[in-house]
Amino acid sequence: MGRFQDMRCKVGSHTGEWDYDGYRECGQTRRCTNCSAVSTRVRHNWGEWNWADPDDRTNCESVRECSRCDGTDYETRHNLEWRYTLDVMGDASNAKGLGEALLAATARAMQESYAKCQQVMACRRCGYFDMSASRTFHDWGDWRLSQYGDASVHVCARCGEREESEES
Repeated sequence: MGRFQDMRCKVGSHTGEWDYDGYRECGQTRRCTNCSAVSTRVRHNWGEWNWADPDDRTNCESVRECSRCDGTDYETRHNLEWRYTLDVMGDASNAKGLGEALLAATARAMQESYAKCQQVMACRRCGYFDMSASRTFHDWGDWRLSQYGDASVHVCARCGEREESEES
């Protein structure tokens, strides 16, 4: 064995072909062609993700199956999109995990004009939402000349915030 190959094996970079341990099994074994060390690993042949219960729109648990060993893998896979926080909080079906009093207090606080344009990531399927992922997204109207004719102005249709652009 050459010096380079010896160094590769010492750091765990063995060579050799991986072979499946048996028919319909996903375990693999290889014997290093340089030092004869035996390594093992598992390599599934996963299919597409599907809803575990397609009819239950309150559950985002998904499942996929291995075509080789028939193993299954489960994962919660939300279908997230940006939604206005007031819309999410106002939809009682999206109030998972929040008590009614906390939900009402949060909705009242969100009525402040600056908060009307706050968005959170919310699941289209089950209603889960993540308050830690938020952004401000205004619904700006068209630019118009200000009443004094010295600047262009547009106004957010949701919160009323104004933004001016100096004319040059």
